[in-house]
Amino acid sequence: MKTFQILSFTALALLAVSCGNKQQETEQTDERFVEQVDEKTGVASLNAYSDSDTITIKGTQYRYSFKFQPIDSLQHITYASGVEYKDNGVHLIIEKDGETVIEKNFTKGSFKSYIPEKLFQTSGLIGFTYNIDRRLSNKFDAFYFIATVGNLDDAEEIAYPLEIRLDHEGGMAISKYEELETEPLRKGLTVDPDEDGV
Repeated sequence: MKTFQILSFTALALLAVSCGNKQQETEQTDERFVEQVDEKTGVASLNAYSDSDTITIKGTQYRYSFKFQPIDSLQHITYASGVEYKDNGVHLIIEKDGETVIEKNFTKGSFKSYIPEKLFQTSGLIGFTYNIDRRLSNKFDAFYFIATVGNLDDAEEIAYPLEIRLDHEGGMAISKYEELETEPLRKGLTVDPDEDGV
């Protein structure tokens, strides 16, 4: 099986959030969304990547850092096409004055109660990023991240973005991110996840 260059919904989300224009469809290559296939097992996985930045919340400066990577211990996802994928996880750290004040781990399972059941069963965690749109709109009351759960199968390619709001004391709220469409990843595909999972 060949290695694919994937412009996933998460990549589109990054473009949309950073540009404030969810209609933008400029194709850009991003190494975070390159798919690798193990030659021995045939199992595919997305590249691991890390990100970090400094942000001021309620007048106090913090630094967040996270690593997105395939997790061997998680159950693999097999798509309708027969392609088997490793699922992914995220390790997030938020520091103040060099001291860790918030530490979280996320997998697809972290979002089970927020995702339509049918999509949950056939998808994986395919991306994670800071929600730059909140920064551009001067919303500095909390930390805002976007986790994308989706299906990268060629026949479906559907994603479901969720916003994670973390306050400076570690309180967390998760909700569907309405600013980004849960639409198919390619033109011509019209399947959208059922809201009720039926």
